[in-house]
Amino acid sequence: AIKPDGTQKWLTYKDGLAGYAPVILDDGKIYLTSRLSGTPNFYSFDAQTGQFLWSKTMSNNSPTCCGVSDISYDSANDYLYAAADQYILKIDRNGTNLEQFVADRQVGWGYTSTMISQDTNNLIFGLDFSINNPASQSAVYAVNKSTKEVSWKYTVNSRINKQITIDSGGNSYFSTQNGVVYSLNAGGVLNWKFDSGTTMSSYPVIGEGVLY
Repeated sequence: AIKPDGTQKWLTYKDGLAGYAPVILDDGKIYLTSRLSGTPNFYSFDAQTGQFLWSKTMSNNSPTCCGVSDISYDSANDYLYAAADQYILKIDRNGTNLEQFVADRQVGWGYTSTMISQDTNNLIFGLDFSINNPASQSAVYAVNKSTKEVSWKYTVNSRINKQITIDSGGNSYFSTQNGVVYSLNAGGVLNWKFDSGTTMSSYPVIGEGVLY
C-alpha cells in the first residue's frame, strides 16, 4: 500500500498473490484472487493495516483446473466473482460461502477467458472452446445470476480478451485476439464492430462517451 506522497504505508506477504488485481470495498477491506498449488483462492486483507483476514479455497474436482481471473464485485447483490477455467466462483464478502458452478451452462466444456462482469440481471464473460477442439470458436455468454441459465450468447471467431466492459445502458464492449472490438446491446445483439487491423491483447474501457 502506497501513501499519496509515494511512501510505503504497509507491505504484506501471502503465497499465490502474484499477478492479480484487488478490489477495495467500502467496508475497509481488500479482496483478491490467488492461485496456490494450482488451485484458486479468495483472500481478504484490512485496507488500513494490511492484516490478513481470511481465505477460501476452491474445491478442486477437475484435473484440468485451474487458472483464475482477477476478482470482480457485484454491488447489486453484494457478491464477489472470479472465473476459473471451466468454472465461475461466487463468494460473499465474509468468505463464509463459496459457490462454484460450470460456466458453460449448455455444453460444459468451454473455458473462461475473461473476468466476470455484471449487468443488472446477468453475469457476462467470455468462453473459449478451442482448448478441446482447435476448430471451435469463442463466445460471450450472459448467465442469469439467480437461475444460472443462459440469457444469451454471441459467437466470435477468436479468443476474447481479459475483461468485458458494460455501460449504464447494459451494452457490452470487448475485444478479441485477432484485433476486433465489439459492442453488443443488453440482449446480446450486435450494435457494431471495429477491426483494428492488428492482433490485440488489451481490452476496452469507457470514459465520457468514448471507448478507449
